[in-house]
Amino acid sequence: MILLQTTNKNTIKMKRIILFIAILLLVFSQIFAQKQVKKDSIKTNKLEEVVISAQYAPTTEKNAVYKVKVITQKTIQAKAAVNLTELLRQELNVDFSFDPNFGAGIELNGVSKENIKILIDGVPLIGRVKGVLNLNQINLENIERIEVIEGPVSVFYGTDAMGGTINLITKKKQDKTVVGNLSGTYESIDFKSINADIGFVERKSTFKFGAGYNYFNGLNTDGKNKRSLTWPKKQQYYKNFTYLRDFGNFKLHFSSNYTDELVHTLGEIKRRKATDINYTTRRFDNSLNFQGKLKNKYFIDVTASILNYDRFDTSYRFKPSDNSSTLIVDNPNENANYFDTYFFKGQFAKSKLVDKLNYVIGVEYNGDKGRGNRILDGKKTIENTSVYGSVNYKITNNFEIQPALRYTSNSDFADFWSPALNIKYKL
Repeated sequence: MILLQTTNKNTIKMKRIILFIAILLLVFSQIFAQKQVKKDSIKTNKLEEVVISAQYAPTTEKNAVYKVKVITQKTIQAKAAVNLTELLRQELNVDFSFDPNFGAGIELNGVSKENIKILIDGVPLIGRVKGVLNLNQINLENIERIEVIEGPVSVFYGTDAMGGTINLITKKKQDKTVVGNLSGTYESIDFKSINADIGFVERKSTFKFGAGYNYFNGLNTDGKNKRSLTWPKKQQYYKNFTYLRDFGNFKLHFSSNYTDELVHTLGEIKRRKATDINYTTRRFDNSLNFQGKLKNKYFIDVTASILNYDRFDTSYRFKPSDNSSTLIVDNPNENANYFDTYFFKGQFAKSKLVDKLNYVIGVEYNGDKGRGNRILDGKKTIENTSVYGSVNYKITNNFEIQPALRYTSNSDFADFWSPALNIKYKL
């Protein structure tokens, strides 16, 4: 009898211990699950892309009023794209027009290439030929990501952004003291590419240097005529330098980029001779940017740039009898055009997510100077000065409106206004 009571007591005690352990496991599992959810949420926030194009201040994709499509560096590397044309070729709503001599032009949602603005760190690229800005000349080695806006953003970027913008954001952040990279590419169509870059971090300053070379031997789709190149020979040299200085809430960024492209076209042999033409394009872009925030809700962004674009062609007389080429001097059919652009943009914004009212005001100056044998009187200067502003008002947490207005004064044409209204509703 005594033994039976002892056994029952032990059994009850064991049940209590098991129940206590089960309760402890349940509590710890809930705590762990909450920590895991919190950790996963943090990861999600880190992975969410931050966009800057046509925004008051850097913000996430879901909070942006304009719909911004981001092409990450991971996508660029996965596609192994050398230039912007190769990268965007498989994107939705993007079409291209190709010219063997003038390169590739782009269309977004059927809007023509003249109304698509291409920018690098917010600075517009110059050098349109027949309305085409050759995307084959835009190298991607120093690009971190690309932000694409399909639709009009003329208030922020001018009337030539009626169809949308493509903003290439360069690499800026470097975690290690010294980082270097050397890569090369070879394709069966006789395309070769080699790229090298190196970066140094010294306290709050970062220095980056890069250079590369691309060569394409041309493509002949006519087996009978060896001089009939569907795509001409092409070679490109490029180099870049970047300096970044971190002042805490403010950052200074200077970039210098140089590109030299030579396209060699072969003429048709007529009367035992042919005219071959070399098209040379040179770009030299220098840009200085200063940006930062005050009191966590005011943002300043100032950019000053000097852009240089030269394009000229040189003709040669080819004789197949002795396989010789002779320079044609003073050829009246040759083109030679040289352009310099002085660009300035300053923007001040109040942007805080929890506030109902936010705003931005800005000023932009663009001075184009051109000279060449096909420009009236040999030279021409056109200046644009613009002032713009926008207000964002949150009616509810899910509904906001954003009216905007831009005024532009042109040295040659009449002044004009560009109004816009954006409405956003979160489902």
